[in-house]
Amino acid sequence: MKQRVEMKTTIVILAAGEGTRMKSSIPKSLHRVAGKSMLRHIIDTTSNIEPEQLIVVHSPNTEDTIKKSFLKQKLYLLNKISP
Repeated sequence: MKQRVEMKTTIVILAAGEGTRMKSSIPKSLHRVAGKSMLRHIIDTTSNIEPEQLIVVHSPNTEDTIKKSFLKQKLYLLNKISP
């Protein structure tokens, strides 16, 4: 008889766009589309999966802005390192 292995799911969202080509001081992932930020749309979509961890890779200067936008959300923020 095979033993069932329970797997944990981690979702990694790449949200390091700074929005410079959009000529905006708002990080690209926080621009609003249909009333919600693009990052919020992705997080809401992944909630059905019920991940163990939700990691957001962001630009060096955007951590505070993302934290303020997602105060109640349990996110692990990972600072993108420039090449």
